[in-house]
Amino acid sequence: HIVTLREELENIKSYLLIQNNRFKDKLFFEVLIDGDEEKILQYQFPKLLLQPVIENAVYHGIEPKIGPGHIRIRIFTTENKLIIHVQDDGIGMEESDLQSLKEKLRRGKDGDEPPTSHGNGIALININQRIILNYGERYGLTFASTKGVGSEVELTLPIICEDIR
Repeated sequence: HIVTLREELENIKSYLLIQNNRFKDKLFFEVLIDGDEEKILQYQFPKLLLQPVIENAVYHGIEPKIGPGHIRIRIFTTENKLIIHVQDDGIGMEESDLQSLKEKLRRGKDGDEPPTSHGNGIALININQRIILNYGERYGLTFASTKGVGSEVELTLPIICEDIR
């Protein structure tokens, strides 16, 4: 199923509002769109590419953090790419866990390793594989994290804007 960025963001905002109620106002989020917002919100991609990234930030970054947590979604475009940057100020990851996740993303599978304290990255690996299978190796996820500072995930997708109705 294909959705617009607007539809995906509406679902994410609903999810984050529910989580905010669950965490008693511990979770704060913002969405920043650089460029022609109305045009960018009509761009399309496979459903549920972004929501698992947000869920991952909440579950592995913000939930275990003491004190409030913030998630920022920044969306921008280049000439032919849609870039969605998700940043949280959660607990971050150990360098060894980060390198393991990056290797799994590169290989395109979760391997046979047991889950770490941050999970084993299956959702991120699946998202990356879906992007690559649909659009090619030029697109996908990049991931960065610093223990005690937070994590960042960047989705790079082609710009697609067609009438799906």
